[in-house]
Amino acid sequence: MSEKLTILNKEKIAAMKSGDRTRKDILVLIINEVNNIAKNDTKNPNRAVVDDDVITALNRTIKKARETRDILVKQNVDTSVPDNEIAVAQSFLPQQMGEDEIRAKIVAIVGGETLTKQQRGLVMKTFNTDHKGEFDSALLNKTVEAMTA
Repeated sequence: MSEKLTILNKEKIAAMKSGDRTRKDILVLIINEVNNIAKNDTKNPNRAVVDDDVITALNRTIKKARETRDILVKQNVDTSVPDNEIAVAQSFLPQQMGEDEIRAKIVAIVGGETLTKQQRGLVMKTFNTDHKGEFDSALLNKTVEAMTA
């Protein structure tokens, strides 16, 4: 079992013991997503959960919650549920890179401050392979776009 999944399970039990139903429910949602990712892997069905599955599930949870939050804001409705989901999921992700750190890594990858269209793919692939879970995709896209000639 993945080390990160073990942590999620321990946190779920702690939330149950403390009576924090909201946190427990969110953790159950994330754990189910993790298990579904491993179970539905078309290349290797029913494989064991790995830490990358947990990162993917956390990012999916955050993305879905942000989309829900955006809809609720437009409808002028309470956003506490998606806000809680985002907060819990983010608490298990590694520290996210800021724009300056992303820019520095891009410069290191391509050797310059300006990207060509061909280098964009290399940058995205490198980040998704070497820095999974360490960056906000929207911020990476914004930075890459700003650096593209």
